[in-house]
Amino acid sequence: MKSILLLASVLQLTLSFDDGLAEHATVVMPLLDSLEMKGTFYLIPRNIDRRKEIRGAAACTWEQAALLYRHGHTIGNHTFSHRDLTKMSLAEAAQEIRKGDSAVFARLGVHPTALALPYNHKSDSLLALCDSLGLSPRLKQFSFGGKNVPSVQAFRTWLDKQVSRGGDITTMTHGITIGYDAFRTDTLTQQSPLDIFRDCLILIKQYEKEGKLVLK
Repeated sequence: MKSILLLASVLQLTLSFDDGLAEHATVVMPLLDSLEMKGTFYLIPRNIDRRKEIRGAAACTWEQAALLYRHGHTIGNHTFSHRDLTKMSLAEAAQEIRKGDSAVFARLGVHPTALALPYNHKSDSLLALCDSLGLSPRLKQFSFGGKNVPSVQAFRTWLDKQVSRGGDITTMTHGITIGYDAFRTDTLTQQSPLDIFRDCLILIKQYEKEGKLVLK
């Protein structure tokens, strides 16, 4: 019984990345692979088809998404076109989710079971729909980037609090160096956005090796 209680107190951390951006394949994946870490990448098929830019950050290609999958990372469904599901009927919401799933399966051969609801907008009826479809929606996340992570030290302070609390938490990141909530240069140390992101990942890996958290 004691060992079960100890296990339950360890922080379960999931790294997630939204919108299927090119930087996820060119920047995030090489860093995760080098540290033997895995992430969950939520794709928006319509944006990939159109090679759309989201506030300056380019969408990935299907070839890049396939590379993420082949490297062992989890592919998630961010719906087909990122419409607010709470502003449509449940039938329309189901269609939007299924269309996203079908597009990912057609390109990558995988049916995602992880779902990120657009804008994190949800309702009881929408969550019940997800359950009926056999999907695991991301219910709560910490925005990992932008003003929320101004420095590696700030991230360490936040991570220490999560470790002391235990439980489950998911980080959410869009662009790394490009985009509205991308990492920023540390005004005190002049660390670049990429260096901050890399050092935060190294810190997570260090904590994992020390048994302070489990990376899911």
